[in-house]
Amino acid sequence: MLQKKLYINLFFSSVIAIFLVQCASQNKAVVSEKKETERKEIDTKDTLAVFRLKIDSIEKDSTKLRWISLSEAQVYNHIKPKKMIVDFYTHWCGPCKMYDRTTFANADVVRYVNKNYYAIKFNAEGKDSITFKGQTYSNPNFNPNATGRNYPHEWTLASGISGYPTIVFMDEKYEYLHKQTGIMPVNMLEMYVKFFANNTHLQTKTKEDWEAFQKSFTSEFKK
Repeated sequence: MLQKKLYINLFFSSVIAIFLVQCASQNKAVVSEKKETERKEIDTKDTLAVFRLKIDSIEKDSTKLRWISLSEAQVYNHIKPKKMIVDFYTHWCGPCKMYDRTTFANADVVRYVNKNYYAIKFNAEGKDSITFKGQTYSNPNFNPNATGRNYPHEWTLASGISGYPTIVFMDEKYEYLHKQTGIMPVNMLEMYVKFFANNTHLQTKTKEDWEAFQKSFTSEFKK
């Protein structure tokens, strides 16, 4: 009888010991999972802080127009939504290079665009794949040996671009607002960037509304 009680006591002691070990393991796993979650939260906060600093740096830059890639713009726009201006250019396009030397180099243009927009440079005949609004675009017909014209990128075609340079305005939700082919002088670009940045386009419903805006617009940028 005494031996039977001893066996019973040993059995329950073993069960309790196993239970305590399991509890300790579970607690350790929970603590480990919590630490991993906290680490990821810290990493996310650090990453967001870095991106916010980059956005702040762009907005304060008055020395040059800060062009970024489409992928960068999508990341920044997720953190701080802003409208976008996309410059569809090619390496062989002379007017594209002139745009950079003239309108895009204007001090007032630089300050206003850097502060109010994400400015995107996109090689309209480039080879890099991009993802935009959940869809991937590439250039399967790209010719790496071409020294002049190349085949248009899929996103170029999807955006309805047929000449260079072409400027495309997009809102914070990546909806196309307007596209303008050819070099816009400083005051013409000023009119468009202010028209969209100030959301005047939301109240402009007719051709007459647009014409009235053009007539009432007063340029402030120095040529």
